Amino acid sequence: MPTRNVVLTGHQAELVDQRVAEDKARLKALRDAARAGTADFTAGRYTAFDDASSLGRHLDKLAALRHQRDLATLPGRAPVSTPLC
Repeated sequence: MPTRNVVLTGHQAELVDQRVAEDKARLKALRDAARAGTADFTAGRYTAFDDASSLGRHLDKLAALRHQRDLATLPGRAPVSTPLC
């Protein structure tokens, strides 16, 4: 495929560099998460679900716990200890 030389302003070059750095960071985070997930699965640290509705109920429960925890951290609210699982 043919290439073209492009002239960028200093600001544009900074934006491109920033985007490349962000993409690298996202890729590293994804790879780290995949490694952690594989290690957890290999060690037996996972939950199996019989069907999609069971998974949905589990995710709804986790979301409700997270929401409750987030509300507890709002200014003026007393802290509440809620496990995520």
